[in-house]
Amino acid sequence: MKPTTEILARISQNSLANKEEVFTKLYRYLLRPDIYFVAYKNLYANNGAATKGVNEDTADGFSEAKIDSIIKALADETYQPMPVRRTYIQKKNNRKKLRPLGIPTFTDKLVQEVLRMILEAVYEPKIAPQCRNQQSAGLLVSPRESPRGMGKRAERAGGRDAPATQPYGKRKALFLLL
Repeated sequence: MKPTTEILARISQNSLANKEEVFTKLYRYLLRPDIYFVAYKNLYANNGAATKGVNEDTADGFSEAKIDSIIKALADETYQPMPVRRTYIQKKNNRKKLRPLGIPTFTDKLVQEVLRMILEAVYEPKIAPQCRNQQSAGLLVSPRESPRGMGKRAERAGGRDAPATQPYGKRKALFLLL
């Protein structure tokens, strides 16, 4: 059996060559254990990997048994994400105000990372080249934007406002494609 990362690389190449192609049967890649190890590697380096959600689930409890239980739930279509733990943190610009922050369980983060990897393989090559150029130049989406207000405001990495006519960054383009 080929590693899932090789399959995703091939999907990415096919997506680049055939931009109008519709990819089907992507769900089966969620049922392959090897992609969860790659996702775990991506998540474990993050400082938030040890943060607990609504239960005691953290990156420290990662095992093959956990992967098997996730895959079984996904295969049976009984997987249900847990509610996020709501906490409030200080705003960056105004220390007196708080903003809500939802913290998912590690299992949910792991499934989200696997989904991100699969969807990125399909949609990243379809993003217009000028969007990738702007992304590498540091164009970011403002965290204050709502999905309905996308495109009204963009910020450079330095924090200054950029003209609203600039192309979308990576996150926005992926959001618009979905």
